[in-house]
Amino acid sequence: ILGRYDGANKDADTALNEDPFSVPGILAKAEARYHQGSFEHALNIITGKYRHVIQNSTHWQITEGVTKDTN
Repeated sequence: ILGRYDGANKDADTALNEDPFSVPGILAKAEARYHQGSFEHALNIITGKYRHVIQNSTHWQITEGVTKDTN
């Protein structure tokens, strides 16, 4: 992401259009939206539309994303 949140958001949208179950794409989109100041939208990405994908995934980046928030 490297501080380029608009581009990261567009890239995440592209990734999610190709694979709607891409956990890295979901987390990148949520993180980009968070850093753009759209906190509620970021939370909705994680707890709403993509919640089942994240809950059913064993992808290592889920843990990384969760620990970023709790540290």
